[in-house]
Amino acid sequence: MNDTRTYKRSVIDWSRLGRAVDFYKSLGYIYVEVPWYVDPRFVQFTYTGTHRFKTGLGDLVGSAEQSLLSMSSSSGVLTPGTKYVACSPCFRDNMPDDALHSPTFMKVELYIPGEGTLEDLMYDAMEFFISEGVDPKVYHTHEGQDLVVAGIEVGSYGTREVNGIRWTYGTGVAEPRFSQAKIEQELSGK
Repeated sequence: MNDTRTYKRSVIDWSRLGRAVDFYKSLGYIYVEVPWYVDPRFVQFTYTGTHRFKTGLGDLVGSAEQSLLSMSSSSGVLTPGTKYVACSPCFRDNMPDDALHSPTFMKVELYIPGEGTLEDLMYDAMEFFISEGVDPKVYHTHEGQDLVVAGIEVGSYGTREVNGIRWTYGTGVAEPRFSQAKIEQELSGK
């Protein structure tokens, strides 16, 4: 989205991240702790451009989607068709560093290995967003669908298949982006 507004960089609402995990668990998602670094191939499956967040143990993740993908490729770690939720930092260097884009942030990720229902996953996220006081709108993208609040993308949802591995993914909530969108919605009255 091209946007000319100037945003104040917000701080992470850690309590919102906790509420999100609890909300999704109440809907039957299984919470899993995920690694913050993975084999570089899992980053390449979901990340475009260069990725300079490398360690001797692997690449720092762009989101828990990459962590969950790594875990689901390990035989027996995650069960196909089961809904999972995780929270991790995100390390990204493929965007500008401004008030809406940061090279590091926190995100609750929703994930279904194998066959998953994108609409159900996105509906669950919409319900959480509404419970947090915002009015999300759905936008279709070339990769799937986004949820947008006050002109700010607050979540991306889709299904991917790479090298015979299929999964459905989505944003449970990302901070501080969600807080920024909520403030903007309140300021604009939309």
